[in-house]
Amino acid sequence: MVKLHTIESEKFGIIDGQVVYLFRLVNNERTSVEIISYGATIKSINIPDKKGRIKNIILGYDRLEDYLSDKNYLGATIGRCANRISNASFVMDGRSYSLDKNDGPNCNHGGFSGFHKKLFDHKIENDKLILSAESEDGEGGFPGNITLTVSYQLTDKNDLFMGYHVSTDQKTPVNVTNHAYFNLSGRETILDHQLKIESDRVLESDNNFLPTGAYLNVKNNPGFDFREFKVIGENMSLKKEKIKGYNSYFISRRNENERNLKRLAILKSGDSDIRVEVFSTMPGVMIYTGDYLSGSYQSLSGVCLEAHYYPDSPNRPHFSQGIYAEGDTWRETIMYRIVCPSEYL
Repeated sequence: MVKLHTIESEKFGIIDGQVVYLFRLVNNERTSVEIISYGATIKSINIPDKKGRIKNIILGYDRLEDYLSDKNYLGATIGRCANRISNASFVMDGRSYSLDKNDGPNCNHGGFSGFHKKLFDHKIENDKLILSAESEDGEGGFPGNITLTVSYQLTDKNDLFMGYHVSTDQKTPVNVTNHAYFNLSGRETILDHQLKIESDRVLESDNNFLPTGAYLNVKNNPGFDFREFKVIGENMSLKKEKIKGYNSYFISRRNENERNLKRLAILKSGDSDIRVEVFSTMPGVMIYTGDYLSGSYQSLSGVCLEAHYYPDSPNRPHFSQGIYAEGDTWRETIMYRIVCPSEYL
């Protein structure tokens, strides 16, 4: 029998003379999660399907070299600021800041030197893996020296907890998430997956995936209505946008200032009878269907369920303002609940 909550480690590669480690969190349900110290990245989530066969339900690479050249943020920890900041700039307390322009004229996912490109230090405390990395004042244009700590903990109930803590010596915008691409069936695309989102409102966005500032009621926009389970491929045919799939932010119907862990979305596939539920203390979830995936993976072969704060919040005063860290105060949680067939069939 597998020992409860074990964490194994091995060498995954070397960057600039430093070892990149692979950690394997294992529970007593034959579930395991692999994490590499480069980018605090989730490499795989392995779970028994309805026939008892172990399968990986996220997209990932077998070689470190592929993560180094990856442009799709596969499984990575995203920060300082997840998603887009318009015109790669913002004003805070009367001062203007210019950021990396890595998405046309905009800044995306923290710029060229976001945390997805950093090698994290590590320590293991009982059943918890704790990874940490630093970003210097001015890196990517952001103010303040900050330390990001990411903890991973896999319970025997197949709950993967991700705890995020930021400490900083200056006030600075922060918006951290995980960028795993889920594919529960192993098919070429996720178009047959069913999705339910605990949301009545979606942010209206322009052709550059930036919010306009308006909120749309999903009841009046059937292509975005996932209040009940809908097949992704069928539902997206009802909307008219620049991309075929989704790159849309859905607001939790719970109070956005509520700090409790709340369920944001559920993804399931009839092929595997595995489902993933996403919980977070943050106020909403970005649904991205991987339209721009390239290289080893084709378009629409994975879907991201990114719990984070509103896109472009530093430039939208009426959006949720929990993104500013100052001192030792910024803490958020994301939890993936991975439900095996035997648990709900």
